[in-house]
Amino acid sequence: MHRFTGLIVAAAIVVTGCAPGATTVAGKPGAASSPIAGGLQPPLGVRVQDGNLEFAALGVATTQTVGDPKEPGLSVNARGVFVVVTVSIRNTGDKAITFIDSYQRLTDKQGRTFEASNAADIYGNRDVPSTKIQPGDGLVVRLAFDVPTDTVPATLLLRESEFSTGVTARL
Repeated sequence: MHRFTGLIVAAAIVVTGCAPGATTVAGKPGAASSPIAGGLQPPLGVRVQDGNLEFAALGVATTQTVGDPKEPGLSVNARGVFVVVTVSIRNTGDKAITFIDSYQRLTDKQGRTFEASNAADIYGNRDVPSTKIQPGDGLVVRLAFDVPTDTVPATLLLRESEFSTGVTARL
């Protein structure tokens, strides 16, 4: 059965010392969804799992600048436009796992694939593009992809490691 995750309620957010600027969510064990019958990808909000990381794409937005536009040293401008995907991530395993943004891929409706922008992810999350997640904990990140202005996001490939096949969420 598919479980839909809603927006994270402020009262449920527990900040721990996992990384500066990252929101950590204390999680409970639970089954993540599997791909929908017929090979369709789960929509926004549905939890999917790759290895010991559980993911849910919570929202998609576009912007020209990521970071603080009033502080040029604390922001980055897109060459095209940034597609920013908010993703909830939780470690369901028994060992710490480092989440790395560059393992994630955005695919548009034309079939073009884009890697997350390390620079934008640093400024957008006030953190480095890799974050260690302790067992049972999670975080919410904003993954930014610098894409051409004609890009229409279709799917997000989410992966625990560069060697995993990953899981795809429909955007």
